[in-house]
Amino acid sequence: MIRDCASLVVLLWCCSVVSAQGSAEDYARADRLPGDWAGLVRNAEIGVKWLDAETPVYRYERRDGAVEWRTVDLGTGVIRPAFDAGRIAAQLRERGAGPDADIVWFEPDGDRLIFMVSGDPRVWAWAGERLSVVTAADLPERLGLRPDRTDRTRSGGPP
Repeated sequence: MIRDCASLVVLLWCCSVVSAQGSAEDYARADRLPGDWAGLVRNAEIGVKWLDAETPVYRYERRDGAVEWRTVDLGTGVIRPAFDAGRIAAQLRERGAGPDADIVWFEPDGDRLIFMVSGDPRVWAWAGERLSVVTAADLPERLGLRPDRTDRTRSGGPP
C-alpha cells in the first residue's frame, strides 16, 4: 500500500514537471520579446561626467532615437544641452565624419572639449566654436596617451 502511494506520488510529480515544459511556440514568443520591447526603455542607465566641479554632463536618448549630451544647473535644476551638437555635427560633416556621427567619448581640457565620434578614428577638439583634429602629441598628459609615453619603437614608454 505504501509502495503504491509512493509510486503514485512520483508519477504525479513527473507529470507535473512535463506539463510545465513550454511549447515551441512559447519559446519562439519569448525569443521575440526583447525585439518587441526594444526602444521602450531609454536612459535606464545614466553615467555622469563632470566638465568641472559644478557642471555634470550626461548622455540622453530622445524619443526619436537622437542622442544629446545634457547638463544640469545645480543651483536651479534647469536642464540644457551641454554643447552645441548641431554646430559640431555640421563641422564634422564638412571634415568627412559620417552624417550620423555620435559623440561617444569626451574629456574637458581647459577651454576645449576633446572628443571622439562613432565611426571615426580621429580625436577632435571643440574650442571657441571651432573644430580641429587633435594629434597624439597634443593630447593632455593626464590621459596617458601621449606618444612619448606609449611608443616603444623610439625608446619611449613609461619610465
